[in-house]
Amino acid sequence: MSYSLDAQEQVPITENITLYNLSEGLHNITVYAEDKFEIMGVSETIHFNIDLPEPFPTTLIVTVSAVSVAVVVVGLVVYFRKLKGRK
Repeated sequence: MSYSLDAQEQVPITENITLYNLSEGLHNITVYAEDKFEIMGVSETIHFNIDLPEPFPTTLIVTVSAVSVAVVVVGLVVYFRKLKGRK
Protein backbone atom coordinates (compact mmCIF):
# COMPACT_ATOMS: atom_id res chain seq x y z
CA MET A 1 0.00 0.00 0.00
CA SER A 2 1.02 3.61 -0.50
CA TYR A 3 -0.48 7.08 -0.63
CA SER A 4 0.09 10.25 -2.59
CA LEU A 5 -0.50 13.56 -0.84
CA ASP A 6 -1.11 16.59 -3.06
CA ALA A 7 -0.13 14.64 -6.20
CA GLN A 8 3.42 14.11 -4.93
CA GLU A 9 5.42 10.90 -5.12
CA GLN A 10 3.82 7.84 -3.52
CA VAL A 11 4.81 7.07 0.08
CA PRO A 12 4.74 3.43 1.24
CA ILE A 13 2.33 2.50 4.06
CA THR A 14 3.29 -0.41 6.34
CA GLU A 15 0.99 0.39 9.29
CA ASN A 16 -1.58 2.94 10.43
CA ILE A 17 -0.35 6.48 9.90
CA THR A 18 -1.33 10.01 10.85
CA LEU A 19 -0.35 12.97 8.71
CA TYR A 20 1.14 15.76 10.85
CA ASN A 21 2.20 19.34 10.18
CA LEU A 22 0.11 19.87 7.08
CA SER A 23 0.06 23.46 5.94
CA GLU A 24 -3.14 25.46 6.05
CA GLY A 25 -5.20 25.24 2.90
CA LEU A 26 -6.53 22.71 0.42
CA HIS A 27 -4.99 19.23 0.10
CA ASN A 28 -5.81 15.93 -1.57
CA ILE A 29 -4.87 12.30 -0.97
CA THR A 30 -5.06 9.12 -3.04
CA VAL A 31 -4.42 5.62 -1.68
CA TYR A 32 -2.95 2.76 -3.72
CA ALA A 33 -3.02 -0.97 -2.91
CA GLU A 34 -1.61 -3.98 -4.69
CA ASP A 35 -2.81 -7.52 -3.97
CA LYS A 36 -0.80 -10.75 -4.06
CA PHE A 37 -1.61 -11.12 -7.78
CA GLU A 38 -0.02 -7.68 -8.38
CA ILE A 39 -3.36 -6.12 -9.29
CA MET A 40 -3.25 -2.44 -8.40
CA GLY A 41 -6.26 -0.72 -6.88
CA VAL A 42 -6.57 3.04 -6.60
CA SER A 43 -8.96 4.97 -4.35
CA GLU A 44 -10.79 8.06 -5.47
CA THR A 45 -8.92 11.23 -4.64
CA ILE A 46 -10.18 12.81 -1.43
CA HIS A 47 -10.02 16.61 -1.16
CA PHE A 48 -9.83 18.25 2.27
CA ASN A 49 -9.01 21.59 3.86
CA ILE A 50 -6.76 22.40 6.83
CA ASP A 51 -8.06 25.44 8.70
CA LEU A 52 -5.75 26.37 11.58
CA PRO A 53 -7.22 28.30 14.53
CA GLU A 54 -6.18 31.88 15.22
CA PRO A 55 -3.20 32.04 17.61
CA PHE A 56 -3.92 32.93 21.24
CA PRO A 57 -3.33 36.69 21.76
CA THR A 58 -0.53 36.34 24.34
CA THR A 59 0.97 39.76 23.49
CA LEU A 60 -2.33 41.48 24.21
CA ILE A 61 -2.75 39.60 27.51
CA VAL A 62 0.78 40.50 28.66
CA THR A 63 0.29 44.16 27.71
CA VAL A 64 -3.05 44.44 29.50
CA SER A 65 -1.61 42.70 32.58
CA ALA A 66 1.41 45.03 32.69
CA VAL A 67 -0.79 48.12 32.36
CA SER A 68 -3.10 46.82 35.10
CA VAL A 69 -0.17 46.24 37.47
CA ALA A 70 1.22 49.71 36.69
CA VAL A 71 -2.18 51.36 37.43
CA VAL A 72 -2.45 49.50 40.76
CA VAL A 73 1.12 50.46 41.76
CA VAL A 74 0.55 54.14 40.89
CA GLY A 75 -2.73 54.09 42.80
CA LEU A 76 -1.06 52.62 45.90
CA VAL A 77 1.79 55.16 45.74
CA VAL A 78 -0.69 58.05 45.54
CA TYR A 79 -2.79 56.56 48.37
CA PHE A 80 0.18 56.07 50.71
CA ARG A 81 1.58 59.57 49.97
CA LYS A 82 -1.80 61.12 50.85
CA LEU A 83 -1.99 58.94 53.96
CA LYS A 84 1.56 59.99 54.96
CA GLY A 85 0.73 63.69 54.41
CA ARG A 86 -2.20 63.52 56.87
CA LYS A 87 0.05 62.54 59.80
